[in-house]
Amino acid sequence: MFEQYCLETSQNQTIRFSDYKKFYPSVVDGEIQTINSTESSYRCHLHSAIFSTEFYNYENRSFVCSPFIEICKILIGHYNCSLTFILPEENFGGHYVNGTFTGILKLISEKVADFIPHFFALHSNRDQILDNTILSHSAYEVSIVSHQSYIPNTNPLQVFQTFTWEIWLLLFIGFICYTILLLVADLIIIDQHLSTNSLFDFNFILFRTLIGQIENVRRNKDYRIMVESKSSTEKFFLSKFPQLKYRSIELDHNDITDPGTIVKLMKGKHVLIVDRWRAYMLKIMYKKFDLHVSKENFGLTFGSIAIRKNLHYSSRIMLTKMFRQIFQNGIINKLSRDFHKYQLNRKLIQKKINKTIEHEDDGARQLAAINKELADDHMEDDQEYLNHRIMSLIYIHILGLTFSLIVFIAELIYSFVLEKILYKDR
Repeated sequence: MFEQYCLETSQNQTIRFSDYKKFYPSVVDGEIQTINSTESSYRCHLHSAIFSTEFYNYENRSFVCSPFIEICKILIGHYNCSLTFILPEENFGGHYVNGTFTGILKLISEKVADFIPHFFALHSNRDQILDNTILSHSAYEVSIVSHQSYIPNTNPLQVFQTFTWEIWLLLFIGFICYTILLLVADLIIIDQHLSTNSLFDFNFILFRTLIGQIENVRRNKDYRIMVESKSSTEKFFLSKFPQLKYRSIELDHNDITDPGTIVKLMKGKHVLIVDRWRAYMLKIMYKKFDLHVSKENFGLTFGSIAIRKNLHYSSRIMLTKMFRQIFQNGIINKLSRDFHKYQLNRKLIQKKINKTIEHEDDGARQLAAINKELADDHMEDDQEYLNHRIMSLIYIHILGLTFSLIVFIAELIYSFVLEKILYKDR
């Protein structure tokens, strides 16, 4: 696991092809053979920008660990290139602000770095500094990830939350007025022996229908929106819905795929705003927990590996050719799967570097513990949902008995009043 995603190096230290023999063989050697590289004898030197969270330092040893480290291994092992890794001052992608770029893209715009071994969406003027010769499939920057969970309401009077109190008052007044009209009609047509019981029954059936409608206009208003801090998704979403900023909770890039985030989604009071690619990635990673990715989305864009647009011709052509070849040969799909595995095992890799674990199978145990935690929360939600559904049935039964008693008493009063009136007429 560690060897698959990491290279040993140091900040601003070059990894050359001759040094690579001391590292780990590429795990895609069998697949990369289908690439017909004409640059096999060409030596190049490239500056690669990496996020600060991908650089680890322990006991005078430095490591670069990334879900897309395979791109670097391909450049070193198959294109005979040497790499220098550079860290940015700001640990996020970057935006175009006041005529300049922020984040890791600042290294590209200032010609400090030649490429970034990550895929970037081409929006917000990024095409000014990033090469767009080869584009990956289109994707949306904003999608909603949620979990279909039941929000319990233990209030025994919850059935009355169907309408506001003003609507209930109007219904009550209408019911009373209609009942009075029925009573007056009975008094008028009593000599004609015309019964209004059928009309009264129809009135009560209509009233029960209004009470029993299933649509609840009151929704949970205590929800929170989780977004990735300083991401393009956050920027797009809040620019379109600025009124929701007070509900937003910023998460670190790595926390998006953390099990704790999924647990919050399963609790029902959180939703996650993320780009569509990672939304489906989460759905695949945690497929047993029925995450839902919204059909509604916006921010359509294209993606590509981050290659400096004004890089000298030979290196730029080599990088674009590499991207085209790994894309056409399906290796891009393997990199996507590796990204899933890397996010699941990121903490294990950190512990491996720090030598805090001794056995590789600890990873399986930790993943099992995470899955058990999520499964327990899922079972708790199911049990809670079942309990509250049972209580709701009991409340409905009690409510039905209560209304039946009220109608019975109303019938008695009605019969008593009618009998008194008939007695006086005699």
